[in-house]
Amino acid sequence: MANTLPLSVMFTNQNSRPRRKWVPGPASVRSRTAERAAGRRTDDGISLIEVVVAFAILLVALVPLSYLFTTSLIQAGQSKNQQTALSIAEGWAEVLSNTTPPVNPVSTAVIVDTPEAPSGPWQSSAATTVAGTSVGKFLNAVSSVTVTSTANFAAASVAVPQTAFVVTGTGTGATTIEISFTSTAGNVLTCTTNPCNSSSTAGINAMTSSSAVTETEVATPTETRGGTTYNLSAEYEWATVQNSGIVSTTYSGVSSLTLPASVVPVTSIANFTLASSVSPQTARVATVSNGLQTITYTGTQTSPPELTGVTGGTGTIATGASIKSARH
Repeated sequence: MANTLPLSVMFTNQNSRPRRKWVPGPASVRSRTAERAAGRRTDDGISLIEVVVAFAILLVALVPLSYLFTTSLIQAGQSKNQQTALSIAEGWAEVLSNTTPPVNPVSTAVIVDTPEAPSGPWQSSAATTVAGTSVGKFLNAVSSVTVTSTANFAAASVAVPQTAFVVTGTGTGATTIEISFTSTAGNVLTCTTNPCNSSSTAGINAMTSSSAVTETEVATPTETRGGTTYNLSAEYEWATVQNSGIVSTTYSGVSSLTLPASVVPVTSIANFTLASSVSPQTARVATVSNGLQTITYTGTQTSPPELTGVTGGTGTIATGASIKSARH
């Protein structure tokens, strides 16, 4: 039987030569690209060079766009934070305009040029009474005050001290003394200074088991909005300060006074802003039972020194209670 050769061998052209593989050059690539751009169809595919060029053009376009997008997001976040911070600052400016400035507990001078956490009304006014070893003690001879409970008192620390008012004595001779504390652990208010208050008023009356201890304002070092925590700091700067910065006085009545009252006798009205029915002014008064109260007055009298046209406030003012001007 005759052998049959494969078809490829039987019809092999012995005169054919090997073809050289054609590699497109830049000119050929440009030519094909131009043809495609003109709408003419070609039988050739896309070369590697064309793919690389296309990627390069895409990267050149996308890199600036991605940078612009990222920058826009960052600026939008910063703008939102700035607007929120401004809103918080405006809110606290309104609160502080109706709050008594911080004062030195001894000299009662306003503390200026000292950044500290702003203080505003405490949402749940804390009230308790003196207890334990503090009964019978004078505030100018102790470094802490033991109380019945500190459940409603704001958290305090060395960095963020809080303020409370302690009533010493009883009856018409009761006086209200301001103290600053850094801890409430174990129902003990640990004072910022030793003694708690070194003023002469603090040595007039001893604390009793019925002495009220109240906290009507609280220092707020931070505020959180939308998951972002903002640090708060307030600093008082007076354009003009009268009488070496003394901006408060005391109640000078011979007996306690129950608010509201139309006239409030004071030790001096030298530093109080002039008031009238058209332009009334406000002051903060320490009361025995209700802590700090805001009163409005429309006039002042120098002899004897009195605030007249007084309205607002509740509670009892004891002799020697602090009265601080709220506007200057």
